[in-house]
Amino acid sequence: MAGTLTVQNIEGPSSGANANKVIIPSGQTLYAPGHVVQVVTKEIATVNIGTTSTSLVDVTGSSLSITPSSANSKILLTSYLMIYATTAAAPMWTAFYDVNNATTYSISSLEAYNSSAYNGTAQSAAKLLTPNSTETQNYKLQFGSYNARLVYINAAITSAAQYKATSYFIATEIAG
Repeated sequence: MAGTLTVQNIEGPSSGANANKVIIPSGQTLYAPGHVVQVVTKEIATVNIGTTSTSLVDVTGSSLSITPSSANSKILLTSYLMIYATTAAAPMWTAFYDVNNATTYSISSLEAYNSSAYNGTAQSAAKLLTPNSTETQNYKLQFGSYNARLVYINAAITSAAQYKATSYFIATEIAG
């Protein structure tokens, strides 16, 4: 039977084991464009990921995969990086790398410039992609130094655990 049910509100029962829940039965899919379908989070806990390369290099431990549930979905990539330089005037750049399509999405807004030695900061960036596929999508983060000075992600200035930084890479599927 096909048809359209038009209602203003849907409410779950007010009592019982499923109080205040609207349950979508197993095997059924709720289609609501714009809602978050799934989130994959990659914690980048490797300490002292450093480079002097003026070309982009992979951020160790940053690879993540997400399998869209629909070809209409969008993937929002978000990075939260703890960046650090050992010298003044050590700007760096980062990028999202789409492994499936061998495409680099450079994030110029994520340039970090440290005005004094041993200065660290947190940086974030985002990129919205439309893979047009239900195949597993693979991504990773990359970074480099603009002027071949040493730059780090997750630098540990001491061996004390409270001073070790952790970065995150997140892929969010948004229903299309």
